[in-house]
Order: sequence, then structure tokens, then C-alpha cells
Amino acid sequence: MEEKRIADVRIGDYLTEDVSACVGKRGHIYVDKFYKIHDHGYSFNWCAALFTQVWFGYRKMWKAAAIVTGASLILSTAAQAFTLIFFLSAPVSSYKVVLSCTLAISLILFLICGIAGDWYYCKHVTSLLDQNHCKGRPAVADPALEEQLRKAGGVSLAGLFGVWVFNAVMSNILGVIVETLVTRF
Repeated sequence: MEEKRIADVRIGDYLTEDVSACVGKRGHIYVDKFYKIHDHGYSFNWCAALFTQVWFGYRKMWKAAAIVTGASLILSTAAQAFTLIFFLSAPVSSYKVVLSCTLAISLILFLICGIAGDWYYCKHVTSLLDQNHCKGRPAVADPALEEQLRKAGGVSLAGLFGVWVFNAVMSNILGVIVETLVTRF
């Protein structure tokens, strides 16, 4: 049986066909982004910046989603506790400090996720490609491998909604706990 050759276009040691199959939706856009990362070391991702942990969940990067969600919950809980403890009976102008700190933290998280999102996603995809023995493979069509890459990578609406719901529920629970603790003492 004759092997069907495919275009031998690569990002580093990986066929762009494999990268695109692993990424799934918008694969061609991420191929371009991964070229930038391979050549320049960075790329900015607006979705990662704007939607942070939800974007990580959507792209099946569970560890990053957990880290960003945890950091976000800790920072928002600390800001709420700080507000309740120090500014409960303070004049309205005091809230400017808390609002400024909260906005600064949000901006920092926005920038970190925007700058690191594509880089981390590239590492994630590379890891999936390595697990499927795609590094340096010959440019030969392999429909079974392509399907395997689509299942391993791709996107997850369940991950998107799961991270979003978890974050919303935990924010409310932690908010009630902080308010209860602060008002008791």
C-alpha cells in the first residue's frame, strides 16, 4: 500500500498538520501564533487575557485553569476581607484605594495571561504531540493519528462552563465566609 504524502511544513520538529489537528478549532490561527513563539518567543492572546481561567478550561489546560482560578479567588477574597476590615465605616474616598488595588491586580492578571497564554498553550500542544509520538515524524498522512490528536487536544465547552461555574460558586461561598468572619469579630 502506497503512503500518501502530506506537506512537510513544520514548526520546529512538528508537522503543522499535526499541530492544527491537535488544536482543533482555529488551528490555522494557532499555527501562525506557534510560528511566532518558535521564532520570537512570545505572542499575545486576547482571549486568554480577557477570559483568563475560562479560556484555559476551554483549551483543556486544566492545571493552568486551576492555578489562575485559585489565584483569582485568593486575590478577590483578600480584597473583600481587606475592604470589610479596614473600610467598613470609612468614608467613600477610602474605597478608591481598594478599587485601585483590585484594578491593578486585574490588569496584572490580564497581562500575564495574555502574554503567557499562547506560550503555555504551545507547550501544552507540544506535550500532547510528544505523547502521540509526533516529534520528527515523516510527512505521511495518518487518519488514525489525526483523529487521536483531535480527541487529545481541541476544545471543551464543558471545561469552559465548568471553570466558569466553579469560579462563580467559589467566589460566592468565599464571600459569605469572609463576610461572616469579619462581622463576627
